[in-house]
Amino acid sequence: MTIEEVKDYINSSPEYDFLRDYPHKIAFLTLGGSYAYGTDTEDSDIDLRGVFLSDKREILLNNNPNNLEKTDDHKDVDTVLHSHIKMINMLAKGNPTFLELLYFAPDRYLYVSDIGMELIKNRDMFLSKRVYHSYKGYICDCLGHTNSKYYKVKNSPEIQRANKSMMHAIRLLLQGIQLLQLGTMCASDIAEEYLIKIRNGDAGEYHVYNYGKENEWREYRPHKYYIELIEGLLRQFEHDYKHTTLPNEPDWDRINDFLATTNERIVRGMV
Repeated sequence: MTIEEVKDYINSSPEYDFLRDYPHKIAFLTLGGSYAYGTDTEDSDIDLRGVFLSDKREILLNNNPNNLEKTDDHKDVDTVLHSHIKMINMLAKGNPTFLELLYFAPDRYLYVSDIGMELIKNRDMFLSKRVYHSYKGYICDCLGHTNSKYYKVKNSPEIQRANKSMMHAIRLLLQGIQLLQLGTMCASDIAEEYLIKIRNGDAGEYHVYNYGKENEWREYRPHKYYIELIEGLLRQFEHDYKHTTLPNEPDWDRINDFLATTNERIVRGMV
């Protein structure tokens, strides 16, 4: 489906009725996953990601600050929404899963409120050298799933997961490099054709081992060129971290002003 067809489906499908009668004010709602990255296929699932505003009562009472950091996960339709307070805290940590939501192409957003637009327009206030450490953790986690494995079935779910991990490692590295170099990024359409090829298996290879007629094992591992590409990008990532102009800490004054103003507007019933 095209982006517009996906949006039409979401707007008309009963599966998403809960969004039309959502108990919280939604700040923004965007496509996530392959449709957000531009790597979708005919079989791609629809992922939705968004941010909702905490309730007036929750903000005023604030008996347990952790209660304000909520996530509403609708696994049956791959939809995840975070409270604005959790979103802001995770953005300040440089978390890739949260940061990228502010950098998707405009056509990926299904709905953006005034507060959601303010958050997107002021996304630079969250950028700091923390980005390097957060992205590196996610990159290492992806690479950890691409180690050599033995499988008899060529198109097994394990192989597909390994290919997706190889793809996401490249995507995260490219995002991290852009942020460190430019202080911005394009989370959508980053080398999408190349990423699709990696996800489809172009970066992996089999080594077949025979131990008699009935004992054939296939070792699936990243291709040599992929390993060299990763090593080169990691060197660039390290270099850019050492030379980035990003500050050591996010702009806490702007972040706290934004949070205070947003909370005040919620409490006063202005949103």
